[in-house]
Amino acid sequence: MSAVAAVVTAMASRNTNKFQKFSDKVVMRDDGPFYFGDEGDVCAKYNSSRGCLEIDGQGNGVDIKSPLVKDRVQLIEKFEKLPQLIATVGYAVNNQFEVLGTNSSDGDVTMSPEGGIIMETDGAAADSIIVLPALTANLSAWSNLTWGTDRSVRWEAVIATGSTAQSVTSTMLWAGLKLTNTGTVATDAEQAFFSYSSIGGAFWTYVYSIGGVDVQATTGVAIAQNTTYHLVIDIDSTRVARFYINGVLVATSTALTAGDLIPYIGVLCEATAALARRVYVFQTSISRTIANA
Repeated sequence: MSAVAAVVTAMASRNTNKFQKFSDKVVMRDDGPFYFGDEGDVCAKYNSSRGCLEIDGQGNGVDIKSPLVKDRVQLIEKFEKLPQLIATVGYAVNNQFEVLGTNSSDGDVTMSPEGGIIMETDGAAADSIIVLPALTANLSAWSNLTWGTDRSVRWEAVIATGSTAQSVTSTMLWAGLKLTNTGTVATDAEQAFFSYSSIGGAFWTYVYSIGGVDVQATTGVAIAQNTTYHLVIDIDSTRVARFYINGVLVATSTALTAGDLIPYIGVLCEATAALARRVYVFQTSISRTIANA
């Protein structure tokens, strides 16, 4: 029985209406896991080799004395400045990210009063808005750092679909790690991302590609208008990618091959009618293990 399975069994035998403890004094020694949740959803331990509190093993460590951890680098973007077209990018706006897409313009991205940004396409079919790290050399750490599948990369984003006026009907969304900025699955030989297309059904799908061989399947998570989603792609040291939506594991890949990927979030109007399509992006982050140059 796995460690998590053993915890699930132990949890199930305890009264759900009472405080649960395994001993009078809970003392976790170095490298010993401590599980939280009815099904052992979260594991925490002090990793004596890394010298930090570690959450879920593949996640970012939290140093006891410092916000820095010696073996991982993490970037967090909360969009406190607007990303714009690369021709506009400067220090007055967000110089970490840029915007592109069919018929895209600076005005298609605005600040959200709820936090983050609103990306909204123009009113024609195939119009799109894509936010990505600024690809100009030495402008953004998001693009200067390589996000290789061999570096235990973890990407995540908190996004929300539009309201009734900008519903998910006739909408295509894609978010995750790719080589190019298109949501078309067959384009990139190496990738791992989430996708939604109203043409293909009512569910988020997961996508990964290995040497040009594409795998795409439903996550079983329905997509709805005016709904927030926390998307995570966590690639472990063996290059296996795990896909999470709102904290639930929805898919696991086979081992990916070599490739330095780029994080993209895009929205596109699939309709033939004049329809503006919207996605909210509240925040996104990416991290990886550190290696000496």
